[in-house]
Amino acid sequence: MQTVDEIIFLLCGFIKSVVAFTGTATELAEGLRSFSKAEIPPAVLKKKIIKHMEYLNKNNIRYCENRTFERREFTICYDGNDSMTAETNA
Repeated sequence: MQTVDEIIFLLCGFIKSVVAFTGTATELAEGLRSFSKAEIPPAVLKKKIIKHMEYLNKNNIRYCENRTFERREFTICYDGNDSMTAETNA
């Protein structure tokens, strides 16, 4: 089992706070910097997301890439359907 990177924990917290993000890796890195003061190069951030996709999926965070003529962007969203939500509704 691979160890989850600290950056991924920060990303999970950020995405859960904003619910959805669409933009470039640079824009996501800027959002994380505002959220946590962490300086993460965009290329490193994207590689970590790809590497830890299974962990993100288990935490109800979905990732998809979009490419337009002008830029390459992606969407990351939190579906909010986790065990805490289920317990609250019980």
